[in-house]
Amino acid sequence: MNNDRFYYISDLDINLPKISTDEQKLFETYIEMTRFFIELSELYKIFQANYSLLLENFTLNTNDTVYYRHTIIQEDELYTLINTFTINLISSGKSLSESIDTYLNTILGKETYNKFRSDISSPIYDKNFSYKLLLQLRNYSQHGHIPVEISKNKACFNLDDILNKPHIKIAKSAEESIILNREKILSNFGHNPYISYVYTIADFIYCTIKIYYEFLLFIKDDLKINYNKIKEKLLKRPELTNQEGIVYYNFDGNFFHAFNATDNVLSLFTEIKKIVREDLTKEETKLKEIKKYLIKQDIQ
Repeated sequence: MNNDRFYYISDLDINLPKISTDEQKLFETYIEMTRFFIELSELYKIFQANYSLLLENFTLNTNDTVYYRHTIIQEDELYTLINTFTINLISSGKSLSESIDTYLNTILGKETYNKFRSDISSPIYDKNFSYKLLLQLRNYSQHGHIPVEISKNKACFNLDDILNKPHIKIAKSAEESIILNREKILSNFGHNPYISYVYTIADFIYCTIKIYYEFLLFIKDDLKINYNKIKEKLLKRPELTNQEGIVYYNFDGNFFHAFNATDNVLSLFTEIKKIVREDLTKEETKLKEIKKYLIKQDIQ
């Protein structure tokens, strides 16, 4: 199943079938829902591709030591490269979460969007400092600041540096969390407020995948209802589908609008959900192992 395509057709006589206003609205809703759903699946792939690039290029040890896999490089080069891949990863994760919000708000409406935020995404945001921090660091990096510090091959996020950079406004709840965690580190350990790079990234990955997976579960019924309405309509009006399986439903003066009646968005949904569920399980296991290591270090 592909995204929108534009064909420039010559010498082809297209007879646009007569459809009611309700039928056209049904088709338009289906197209917009399906198009947006496919775009979100591509954004997820981009997010995973950025994550894979990070892991393919760096050895990330649980103790936060970071090594470039391909050759020995100086620390200033390591600093540049780890920030390059990290910023790309954070940005793609933020783009995915923002597009999920847009889908819910635009396709399913404000009330549904608010329910998802209240029940799913807001609790994850509120309870996971790593996720909250890295979403803020996306804006931080877009304002020209570099999020990851490197010293003796150890990577971290420096809360003092993040809090005191000029020309950037941090969301109030995020700022309060950063200040609180900074004070905890100073009180409990008495050293600079550094946050583990490896744990923070792992938690961010897990939370991002978790939100996308919960989103898939959340929209399943609406997607199914809309798809079944289309199938029922085309069964009742087989003349709407041409010999190639294409349904033309509108001409806007420049383009004919059509969709492929053989596409099965529910089959695609099942395939995507399976992949995301596997990704979520894998990242949950990784995160638990990192937590075990950090707890052991604190005890020692």
